[in-house]
Amino acid sequence: LDGHVEEVSEEEINKLKKHYNHFMYQALLHCAKNSMNALKKRIGSKPVISSGGAQDDVKPFFEVDIQLEAPDVVLHPSLDEIQECINRSAQAILRCFKDVKDWSNDNEARNRTFFDRITKDIEIVRVALLLTGCIQGIRNTVEEYLHSFTTYHWLWHDDQEKAYTIFMEDEPSLDDFDKKLKSFGDVDDQISATRDIQNIGALSLRTMSIKSSLKGECNRWKIKFSDNLHAQAKVKLEALTEFIRVTTGKVGREVSDLDSLRFLMK
Repeated sequence: LDGHVEEVSEEEINKLKKHYNHFMYQALLHCAKNSMNALKKRIGSKPVISSGGAQDDVKPFFEVDIQLEAPDVVLHPSLDEIQECINRSAQAILRCFKDVKDWSNDNEARNRTFFDRITKDIEIVRVALLLTGCIQGIRNTVEEYLHSFTTYHWLWHDDQEKAYTIFMEDEPSLDDFDKKLKSFGDVDDQISATRDIQNIGALSLRTMSIKSSLKGECNRWKIKFSDNLHAQAKVKLEALTEFIRVTTGKVGREVSDLDSLRFLMK
C-alpha cells in the first residue's frame, strides 16, 4: 500500500512454475488416457451372444468388403491394413503432445515437449500395446466366416468342360439335365440368402460384392450345361425331322402291286 514491492525469490518462482507444470502434465495425461481408452473401447467392441444363440447388435467401426479374388476370398481393406490404420490413429493422438513444450526448470531440456513424459506413463503404454493387437482378437472369427464361402469353391475352381464331360459319361436323360440345372438354381438361392452384412466385433463385413461374383459364376455353370443341352437337343430334333420327312415320303407312295405293298409294310 505504501508503494513498496516485495521481491519474490527465484526459489518461490520455480515452485510456482513446477506446481502449474505438474497440473499441465496431469491435464495432458488425462486427455491422452481418455482419447486412447475411448479408441480402445470403440474398436474393441465384441459381439454378445445371447442365451438363445442369437448375436446382439453391435456398432461396427469399419466397413469391409468381402471379395472374390480367385483362388481366394479376401477382405478389402485387409485386417493388416485395418490394424495399421488403428496404429496410425494411436500415434496421431500421442503425436499431438510433441507440439506442447515442457516448461520445466531444467535448462538442458528447454526444447523438450510433454511427449516424452506422457508416452512413458504405464497406462498409456498398456493401452497402446492393446491397440496394436486389437484386431488379433477377432482374426480367427473373421477367418472362419471367410472360410464358410469355400462351400462354393467349385464354382470358380472346377473346370466346366471336364465336369460336363464326366456328367455326359452316364448318358443322362432330360430328367437328369433338369435336376442338374435345378441344382444350380438351388445354389443361386443359397447365395442370395446370405446376409448382406455380417457384423463381427468392430467390423461390418459387406458381402454384396462376393454374392454378385458367386451368382455370376453360378450363372456361367447354368449356361454351360443348358447351352450343351440345347445343342444336343437341336441335333436330335434335326435328326427326328429328317426321319419324319423321309418316312412320310416313303409311306406316301402309291400301292399298285404286291412289291409296293411289301415295301410300304416294311
